[in-house]
Amino acid sequence: MAQSYYKTIHGVRYDRSLLEAADERIAGQGDGRISEQDAKELVELSKDGGRVTETELRTLKHIRENYRFTPKAAAWFAGQLPAIEQAVHPDQLAQPEPPRPAPPPTQASPPPSRQQPPAPQPWPEEAVTTEESSSSPIPHVIWGMLLLASIIIGVVFYQGATEQVEILEARLAAVPDTRQLEQQVADLQTERPVLQSQITGLNQQITKTESDHSELEKRFRTLQNRLESAAYETTRLRSEVQTLNEQVAQAEQAAQTAQANQTAQTAQAAQAAQAAQVEQAAQVEQAAQAEKAESVPQPQPAKTSVAPSVSEVLRVLQENTLAHSDVFKITSLKLDASLEGFKFNEAILLPGHKDLLNRLVPLLKPLEVQLKLIGHTDSTGNYSAVNLFLSHRRALVASQYITEKLDFPRERVYVTGRAHLKPTVENTSIPMRMKNRRVDLHLEIHNGHALEKLP
Repeated sequence: MAQSYYKTIHGVRYDRSLLEAADERIAGQGDGRISEQDAKELVELSKDGGRVTETELRTLKHIRENYRFTPKAAAWFAGQLPAIEQAVHPDQLAQPEPPRPAPPPTQASPPPSRQQPPAPQPWPEEAVTTEESSSSPIPHVIWGMLLLASIIIGVVFYQGATEQVEILEARLAAVPDTRQLEQQVADLQTERPVLQSQITGLNQQITKTESDHSELEKRFRTLQNRLESAAYETTRLRSEVQTLNEQVAQAEQAAQTAQANQTAQTAQAAQAAQAAQVEQAAQVEQAAQAEKAESVPQPQPAKTSVAPSVSEVLRVLQENTLAHSDVFKITSLKLDASLEGFKFNEAILLPGHKDLLNRLVPLLKPLEVQLKLIGHTDSTGNYSAVNLFLSHRRALVASQYITEKLDFPRERVYVTGRAHLKPTVENTSIPMRMKNRRVDLHLEIHNGHALEKLP
């Protein structure tokens, strides 16, 4: 006999395929519970053909009430049932069900056929007549009709009783079983500590996250304040740099103007000195001619301690034979005698420096001239932090040797330093840098005009 599509439990019909699928899911799980994925598969299985019948809906409710679910699966499954129940069309509720197999004798027994009352016993004289009449066909037809009527009435009563039984069983099935409720309560109590621990852990994580968020906000505000301060400081420094650049440009322009003025003044002084020299030479020439004409020896004027004039200083410097030696020379009234070759980052006179000063300074002592010492460095090092101080120190060491060792008047010597601003050669090699590490010797007359600028 073919297996029915339905399964009757306590007189209520359920979808057999859904029940078997639920049993298979439970058997496949280790804990005997339906997971969320299994619940989704059961709902999809109930929608075969794109619709859900009343029997399938009743089966889903039966599975929810009589099978064990995981907490997530139970919540999801319970949330899907109302939507599935609304999707059941009213016409499907009254749709006739497929024929069921006849119930076994153990479930219900057909009602007993109605018994005919016993016929009255005929009198003895009528017995023969009755026995004879029973052999006619008419009584058999009547008995057949009566039997058919009794069967029809029994079937009607049986169907009515079956419907009542199904209604009662449906009502009983709707009432939850006490054992199932106790099992669900036990499961919930078992899962309650786990859920509470999870909730506690989540609360701790939330607290930590809020604390971290607050700390990050504080750090962000601090960094933002620093960035704003840095931006403001950068703007201020740029403004100061621009101001300093403008000041440097103005200073350079002023220096160029002053240098141009000094050059003009020096040129004028040189021209005046040359004119005085020419005039003095003319006077000497006239005196010599006058002496020759008179041929009379004139008494020599007595020597005085008056300081020589500018023209005499120029004449003595130009006529001095030592000025054309291989050690130093006077070119356009500017001493071409520099103390070169200082050691790196040192301000100590070398033996060659001392030898040059020993020959030169005695020639300058009797003259009314001032000696200006200008120190220089190479381009290595910072201008203000190292080179300017080192160049001044080298000039000062040379002045100390001149005044202390060679007895040159201290009031006629002054020093200065120009760092690496005035190189004689480019600082591209070690010998060139050694040549730039020097002290230049310049002569100035008493009226303050620098002879180094004379042509």
